[in-house]
Order: sequence, then structure tokens, then C-alpha cells
Amino acid sequence: MGKVIHATFGEVDYSETDDFYASFIGMAVEMVDAGRFEENRPEDRLARRLAKRGATGLSDREIDILNERLSPLVELYWHDRAAFEVEFARRRAPGFYDPPKDDSQGELF
Repeated sequence: MGKVIHATFGEVDYSETDDFYASFIGMAVEMVDAGRFEENRPEDRLARRLAKRGATGLSDREIDILNERLSPLVELYWHDRAAFEVEFARRRAPGFYDPPKDDSQGELF
């Protein structure tokens, strides 16, 4: 991690990872501050982690969650809040992330 010298505040840590994921971190901070992402879902835990500590040191599983569950929301969050609210509610519905049920193969055994 490099150091950036800031004229007013002195030495500040700089993280390329946090810079890359800045839109995710910004959304997470605002949503957590607004009282959202408070359940025990993987995306909720990740949003709270991003809001507290940023993206540096994310595990491979956390990056997968970020890409699968938070990424689809980020663009909408910053550009179309009404569409974001609809998509957020749709993704929060029970069973949204459950694998599809395929009963057609049940009779093979």
C-alpha cells in the first residue's frame, strides 16, 4: 500500500483496491447509514464490511458476492434511484438467490 501526501491532512493511506471499488464502497456506506443491509445475508455482511473497512483484503468469496449480488445494483444506485429501489426489493424477496428447482431429473434414479 502506498502513501499519498495530502497538503492539509498529512500522510494518507492510498489503496488501489479501494479506488477501484469506490462506487461499491460509496453505495455501501450510504445504504448502511440509511439502515439497510441489516439482515444476515452474505451481501449485507459484505456491505457492512465495505462501509467499515473498504475493499482492501477482500477474499475470493467476498469478490464473488460483490460481483453477483452488489454489482447489479451499483449502476442503478448512482444513476436511477427509482429503478434501484425496484431491483433492490426484487433481490430481497425470499428465495431470489435459491437455485432453480429442476424436478425433471428426479425420476432418473
